Amino acid sequence: MSSLTQGRETTLEEMLALREERAARQRQMLAESGCASLVCLSLNMAGPVKRHFLADALFEEGRRQTADVLTALGAVLDERVTDRPAGQTAFFAVDQPAELVKVRMTALEDQGGASRLWDIDVLRPDGTKVSRGDVGQEGRRCFLCTQPAALCARSRAHSVEELKAYTDRLLLDWYVARQAGRIGAAAQRALLYEVSVTPKPGLVDRNNSGAHRDMDFFTFLDSTCALGGYFRACARWGLTHPETPARQVLAELQTLGMCAEGEMYRATGGVNTHKGAIFSLGILCAAAGMLAAAGQAPSDDALGALAGEIAAPALGGLGAGAETAGQAAFRAHGLTGARGEAASGFRREREELTALRALLAEGRSLNDALALVLLRLIARAEDTNIVKRRGRERLDQVHREAEELLAGEGPSWEDLLRLDESFIREGLSPGGCADLLAVVCFFFFWEEQEKAGA
Repeated sequence: MSSLTQGRETTLEEMLALREERAARQRQMLAESGCASLVCLSLNMAGPVKRHFLADALFEEGRRQTADVLTALGAVLDERVTDRPAGQTAFFAVDQPAELVKVRMTALEDQGGASRLWDIDVLRPDGTKVSRGDVGQEGRRCFLCTQPAALCARSRAHSVEELKAYTDRLLLDWYVARQAGRIGAAAQRALLYEVSVTPKPGLVDRNNSGAHRDMDFFTFLDSTCALGGYFRACARWGLTHPETPARQVLAELQTLGMCAEGEMYRATGGVNTHKGAIFSLGILCAAAGMLAAAGQAPSDDALGALAGEIAAPALGGLGAGAETAGQAAFRAHGLTGARGEAASGFRREREELTALRALLAEGRSLNDALALVLLRLIARAEDTNIVKRRGRERLDQVHREAEELLAGEGPSWEDLLRLDESFIREGLSPGGCADLLAVVCFFFFWEEQEKAGA
C-alpha cells in the first residue's frame, strides 16, 4: 500500500504560491461575504510530497466533516475549494461567531489518528486568527513527543524523514480502518436488505418465516449484527495483504469464517441463518479490500474477477465427504452450488446486478426490483438447498415454474404471494438463492458507496 503515499515532490515556488493564494482568497471572502468568521481547512503534510492518493482522500474526508458541522450550525454562507500541486484548501464563510466555530473545529482536529493532519484555521472578520488559547483549549502537541507542536517546529526537534514516516503510518492506518468499515457496512447492509425484501417465496421476510420453523425475521437481524466484525476483518485482511496470490487467500480466510460461524450460532441459538453468506460475502469483502489497497476504482467486473480467483480452490473440496448439502449435491448430481457461483466470479449475480439497475431505472422500488431479481435467481440458479429438501427433479420443476412467472409482463404481487404460500405448504426454501440475492445487494451497495465516496 506504500504506493498510495507516493507522489511528485512539490517545489518551493509552488508552496510559496499556494501560501499567497490562500491569503488572498481569505481576504476576498471576508470582504465579499460579510461573514462572522472564515474557516480554512488544509493538511499538515511533512516532507516534499504534499499530494498523493491518501492525502487527497483525507482532505476530502476533512472537507465533508467540516461542512457537516458547519451546516448543522446553519452557518455556511459560501464554500470554495482550491486544488493546487502544493495542496488543497477548503474555505467556508460562516455566519456564526469565530470563537464558537473554533471550538467546533478543534473538536474535529482532536478526534485522534489522521485527523491530527487537518489544519483548520478560523478567522475573525478583521482577518485575525482565533487561537486555541482564545477558547480555553490546549495547543496542539507534537506528532512524535509530548512537547508543544510549535516548540518542536521552531527547534526542528525531529527530522523530516521521521515526521513523514509517522504521517504515512497515520494515513495508512486511517485508510485501512475507513475502507474496512465501509466494506463491512456494505456486507451488513446487503444481509439486512435481503431479509427485508418481501415477499420472498418460501423464505423469511417481513410477512412470515417462510418454510422455516426455527427462525424468523429477528433471528436474521441478530445474526447480521453478529457478523459485522467478521466482514470488517475480511476487508482488513485484504487491505493489509494485497500482494497475496489470490489462490492462497481462501485458506487464510477460513479461520475467520470459522469464528464467524461461532458468532452466528451464539447470536441465533444454534440456527444456521447465514453460513452461505459467510462464505460468499467474506470472499467479496477480502477482494474489495485488496482492490482498495491498490487505490483501484470501483468496478463490479474487477471485484468479481478477483473474487473468482480467490474462490476457485473451494471447488477442489466438493468431492470430499458429504458434510454439507453442497457436497452431497455435487456427489449426486454434479451441482457446484455456492462454490461454483463464487468460482465463476459471481457471473450470474453480476448479470442480475445489471437487471436490478434496469428495473430501478424503470421506476420500480428497491424492494420490488429485488423481489424480481430473486425470482430470476430461483429460475436459474442451482440451489442445493432445494435439492436437499426435495431432490433434483423438484429443482428443475421450480426453475420452470419461476420462468413461467417471469414470462410476458412478469409476475404480479399476487403471483409472488401465491408462490410463497405454495412453497410454505411444501416446506420448500430456496435458501441458496437468498444468499445469492445478498451477493447482488453487496455488489450494488459497494459500488454505489465507493463512487459516492460515502
